[in-house]
Amino acid sequence: MIRALTAALCLGFAPMAWAASIEGIRVGDNLINVAPRLGHPSDFDTATGATLLAWDLGSVRLSLAVVPGSREIVSVEELGGDAAQPPPAMLGGLVLGKTTLGDIRSRFGSDGFTFASNAKLERDGKAVMVRCYGLRQPANVVLAVITGASAPGADAASSVLHGVILADMDYLKQNWGSEGAADPAYHPIDLP
Repeated sequence: MIRALTAALCLGFAPMAWAASIEGIRVGDNLINVAPRLGHPSDFDTATGATLLAWDLGSVRLSLAVVPGSREIVSVEELGGDAAQPPPAMLGGLVLGKTTLGDIRSRFGSDGFTFASNAKLERDGKAVMVRCYGLRQPANVVLAVITGASAPGADAASSVLHGVILADMDYLKQNWGSEGAADPAYHPIDLP
């Protein structure tokens, strides 16, 4: 009986441990524990007060921001890469290049919030939006979803997912500025 209860509890909590991760990497993990399975990074930078490392993993590009000295990961980012390869499902079924901003709004119950410096961006003449959702657990972690319109002038709700970021709130404030506008319906989320 105790063994069955322990197994049920462990199985019940296992998805939560992985839900707030990208490629199995969580904010707060130590780079020393993650780096061996990723190999040598394809890119390296130190411009933001953190060490930025990136790997090209087939259809996606994985980037980590790491605090120098402690090697603590403060941001995990995954962006769509090679369009010829099918994108993987991530974070509760979000799919790069397929999940729309409308799907995200429905799933999380609001349009989230923005930061002062990234409320509206443009790339190649197309609107790019970054919407953020604080997580209930761990409370200091933010999920940022990056969506882009498929064509100039396209409806924002139909813009598709280009990337996701899990990051420490303080790191985001340091790099993106203060929190901007929030949807009146915004609330912290649980990742499925």
